[in-house]
Amino acid sequence: LLACAAVMRFLFATRERYETEFYGRVGASLIGRGHDVVHVAYSRRAAAQLRRAQPRIRTYCLTDLMRDLAPFDRDAEARRIEDRYMIPEAPTIRDVYRTDWPTHGSSEEASVERTVRHFLAYERVFDEVPPDVVVPEVGSETLRTAPHLIGVERGCEVLFLFYTIFRDPLRLYRNTLHAPIVPEHEVRRLSPEERAEIEDFIAGFKARNTPIRRYIEPKVSSGVAREWL
Repeated sequence: LLACAAVMRFLFATRERYETEFYGRVGASLIGRGHDVVHVAYSRRAAAQLRRAQPRIRTYCLTDLMRDLAPFDRDAEARRIEDRYMIPEAPTIRDVYRTDWPTHGSSEEASVERTVRHFLAYERVFDEVPPDVVVPEVGSETLRTAPHLIGVERGCEVLFLFYTIFRDPLRLYRNTLHAPIVPEHEVRRLSPEERAEIEDFIAGFKARNTPIRRYIEPKVSSGVAREWL
């Protein structure tokens, strides 16, 4: 992918400080290789920290972009977004926000409004600094789904990084999460040696009885609250 052009523009979409900091380091490495990097962070604090830590990355705060939008017709924009961006896995705008926990308990009107604001804000970023590659991280939040759908429709390469249970844990999906691991014609019966290798892996994984990543214990504090402001 990196050999496709002399210079490529990467757009990263993140939520709060931890993943913003990580992808900020990834972006700095890409800039060091001669590429251009744009970063959209939902958290104001995360965006501010990224600007200080990585001044060469063009950083947007999604919360501010959504707040500063010009007046718009919510229902007309929702129809336009559905016509332009929806895919079989998410045919309506409701399929975008129904798995996004901040909308749980909200009215349909408020949920549609919030979702439309995400799309309009990201459209501004795509218009101002059109990316070649979009990395929205894996998740069901609208802040990830919107750049995914916009990126695919505009011809970008959208990459999803999966950290799996396997010995070589990184899996990279391109443009969709709904795709086979291998082409159907490559599916075959396992040899005895391959079956033994799989059974050995399963037995070892069960015996370790250890999560692939340490558990995160959420704690409510003023610092956690500021991550979302």
